[in-house]
Amino acid sequence: MLHRDIPVNDRLVGGTGSVGGLLSGCGRIFRVADMAGDGTMEIVFTTERSKGKHGVCRMVPAAGVTGGKWQMQSISGIDGVKHDLIELLDLDGDGDLDVMTCEEVNNLGVIWYENPLK
Repeated sequence: MLHRDIPVNDRLVGGTGSVGGLLSGCGRIFRVADMAGDGTMEIVFTTERSKGKHGVCRMVPAAGVTGGKWQMQSISGIDGVKHDLIELLDLDGDGDLDVMTCEEVNNLGVIWYENPLK
């Protein structure tokens, strides 16, 4: 688990982020898992200081994990400022990992992002 300020910016992903404005803010917590069910590990993370930015995202390797290029994908959209804890679990029992987090500045509380895979 990561719990310190690390800038999330273009240098982190080689400038290959696919969602405009996604790469600002500070990384908060991350988890690594196969979210797509394809055997490739992805990074799912939350951010803080992200007012007007995407608060929960995932990084998907574009050319294999060792290829060096990653694509950013928003999970949350622009919905909060400070997302904290993140857990990846099969919350609805459908066989894929869902994302559970919380947001405390805009008082969004506990949030469940259902994985659309299944």
